[in-house]
Amino acid sequence: VRPHPSVQDAYSIELDIPLADAAKKPDVVSDIFGKIINYCRDKIPQPHVEKTRLFVFATAGMRLLRHDEQERILDSVHDFLLKNSPFKLKRRYIRVISGLEEGLYGWVSVNHLLNIFETDKPTVGALDLGGASFQIAIQVPGAASSSSLYNVTIGNKHLKLFAHSYLGYGVNQALKKITNSIAAVQDTKFITNPCVHADYRGQIDDVFFVGTGNFTMCSKLISAMLIKSPEFET
Repeated sequence: VRPHPSVQDAYSIELDIPLADAAKKPDVVSDIFGKIINYCRDKIPQPHVEKTRLFVFATAGMRLLRHDEQERILDSVHDFLLKNSPFKLKRRYIRVISGLEEGLYGWVSVNHLLNIFETDKPTVGALDLGGASFQIAIQVPGAASSSSLYNVTIGNKHLKLFAHSYLGYGVNQALKKITNSIAAVQDTKFITNPCVHADYRGQIDDVFFVGTGNFTMCSKLISAMLIKSPEFET
């Protein structure tokens, strides 16, 4: 799915290193935030740099870690930023956010970048497929009923949203579940995986796989193992 051009053209920096990797590789913190600091320093007018607050909101990859591992990584981020960042910072600005927050912030960001809040246009829904979780947020009619409904105020607009986060359903975690399940059923550590590009070879945990790129078979596995889960009855 390609993002809307207005969103795609927004300021962005590509980072392919999960912060959760810092649990085993402490250098990840400097690799990630060194790039962020340099990027932001060039975008913010110099007189405003020291007054600009820096927030770090970690998402699903971090939520999968134990609480003590989360805190150790967040402390490392704080220490690194204190020594290397010119921006305004407090320890409470650095935390792991909930799946609900992740979904709502994503929805606000998309609609803000499309300038929808400043017009009478209907809002757009946001689907956010990450590595460890999947979020959905969409405005719903006032009469809608669900345990995942939230009232949100944006300026002078009062909106009702359906928002939910599915932890463990991001692309990496979903592929891990499917790969390990195939290996368990076939009782082997060497498998073919229909949900991976044909002839691609890789390893997840202690399972080695070769992709077959079989869309029909992959769809059946996803439906049986993931979509038909009680989680999606929300």
